[in-house]
Amino acid sequence: MQTLGSSMQTLGKAMQEFGRSMQEFSRSMQEFGRSMQTFGKAMQTFGRTMQTFSKAMQEFGKAMQTFGKAMQTFGRSIQEFGKAMQTYG
Repeated sequence: MQTLGSSMQTLGKAMQEFGRSMQEFSRSMQEFGRSMQTFGKAMQTFGRTMQTFSKAMQEFGKAMQTFGKAMQTFGRSIQEFGKAMQTYG
């Protein structure tokens, strides 16, 4: 049968272990917070990159439209040249 002194000693050891566990939990939560902060920064960077990429793709699309129009003009010129050559042939 345990005496009051040994019960208190057992409780004291359990409280110490609980304290160590809480400290470890606190360290884990701090690390989790730092990880989430890093993740948040990465997502911000990703968002900025996607905006820049989107703008670049829009500009590329505009350039391709301009190129397409130039090719149409070139095609019409070639057709006209072909017609002109037929008259001499």
